[in-house]
Amino acid sequence: MKYRPIWAMLSRRAVLAAVVVAAIAAIAVHFALPPLSTPVRRVLVSPFVIVAAGLYWSLIAGLTSGHAFETTPQQAFTIRIQRRS
Repeated sequence: MKYRPIWAMLSRRAVLAAVVVAAIAAIAVHFALPPLSTPVRRVLVSPFVIVAAGLYWSLIAGLTSGHAFETTPQQAFTIRIQRRS
């Protein structure tokens, strides 16, 4: 049996109805609830920023065959001071 995602099994009307309901709920929440504080917004956005950064670096690694940006976490967070002679 061929695999089909769950959304492929739904009718277009069901998907459209779900999108409309979600849009109406988002608008209602936007006007009904007070704005979130800055720390809460940062906590909610952080996972998306981390995923976007991972996708970006995966793209860069793919374009450079994965050899251009090889570094360990210790190297990334170590401050190197070079002295001029």
